[in-house]
Amino acid sequence: MWKGIIFVVIGVPVAILVHHGAFRQIKWIEGQIDSIYGIGLSHQGHYRDICNTFQTVDDLIAKSGENDLGNKKMGIYLTDPDTGIPPEQWQSFAGVSTSKDKAEIFQSKSLVSLEKAYVPAQKVLKTTFPYYSQLSTLLSVWKVYPAHKKYRQDNKITTDCPAIIEFYNYDEGIIEFYSLIDAPIFTKKIKD
Repeated sequence: MWKGIIFVVIGVPVAILVHHGAFRQIKWIEGQIDSIYGIGLSHQGHYRDICNTFQTVDDLIAKSGENDLGNKKMGIYLTDPDTGIPPEQWQSFAGVSTSKDKAEIFQSKSLVSLEKAYVPAQKVLKTTFPYYSQLSTLLSVWKVYPAHKKYRQDNKITTDCPAIIEFYNYDEGIIEFYSLIDAPIFTKKIKD
């Protein structure tokens, strides 16, 4: 009987961690992305607090009536926490990816606080991580970012643009990560 209890107490949590990717090996590969357009809001502060910004974006988009605006949520993380910049100064963007045409149509709406993000086509490093729940999101940070840093160091990739874009494909059960190598990100307010 004790063996069964010990198996459940240890086995179930380990199985959950395995299922959510805790022991997954992260492989970054070099690739190319097409231009990315997004609608959302800038966020300044610790990245763990960006969920409130995502909620605000969701609310504003819902109020606009544009239910067909984007197919994926996206987060753009511009500040590398390892640089020593205080968390209250970290810069990021929370939004949804969309097409150039839909971004322009959305510009005609009177949503004062939303911004458009544009990332030009460029070389990137990319990887994925499984998504099943919020636990997956936490584990992805723990696994993906150290592997990213190691890959860049091992391959002597230095850049003034340490940004990482995360696409949350909940329907497909994956989080996509793209690390920009060349170009900066441009954001501008949709309406002044």
